[in-house]
This record gives sequence, C-alpha cells and structure tokens, in this order.
Amino acid sequence: DHDDAPGVIINPVIVESRGEAEFTEGCLSIPGLHFEIIRPAEIHVKGYDLDGNELDLELDDFAARVFQHEIDHLEGILMETLLTPEQLAESRAAIRELRALGVGQLPEPEVGIGRLRLP
Repeated sequence: DHDDAPGVIINPVIVESRGEAEFTEGCLSIPGLHFEIIRPAEIHVKGYDLDGNELDLELDDFAARVFQHEIDHLEGILMETLLTPEQLAESRAAIRELRALGVGQLPEPEVGIGRLRLP
C-alpha cells in the first residue's frame, strides 16, 4: 500500500513488468537534456522497509517511471543507455558544448524535447 508520502525501499527489484509507455524523461546527472524514453508501463517491485519488512508494490504511470529510472541508477545504468542512436548523438553533442563552456559557466538552457539549445 502506498500513497504520495515520502518513503524508503531498500534493495528494490523489479520482478515483473507489463506494457509499454513513452514519456519525456530527463536526469539530474545530465541537466537540461530531455528525451522520449520507452519503458514498461506497469511494474511489480519487491524490496524492504527500514525495519526489514518485505514490501510488495504494484506501480504504474509516473510512479513506475520514477522507480525504473532510479533502479537503473542503482544498477549503474544511465539514461543515455536507453537512447536511440540519433538521441545519443544529440546528447553527446550537447554535452560536448557544455564542456566547452567550462565549469561554472553553464547557461540557463532553453530546453525543448530532445534538444538543449545553448545561447
């Protein structure tokens, strides 16, 4: 049972997934970039709470998307792994542009779906 309150799930594992959903997704690891990513629409997640009790969650919509994204991080998977070849090329070009600006000089980006526009 879950609601909108913050919570903790330790060692989450997706044990089942169903359907497909496309959603514009971004990541704080790569600020300013957003791409259409296809992921399972519904997931069944198991894990543990802070007291060691087993948790069993059925998630869909935004909650399923967030859990999958964060579990990817726990498994060492970054969003760019899920990009199409075209999206990956666009992402890498934008990252090169950001690096060329140097640390502390990042602009406030004007973001469109799938493309970072630098001033």
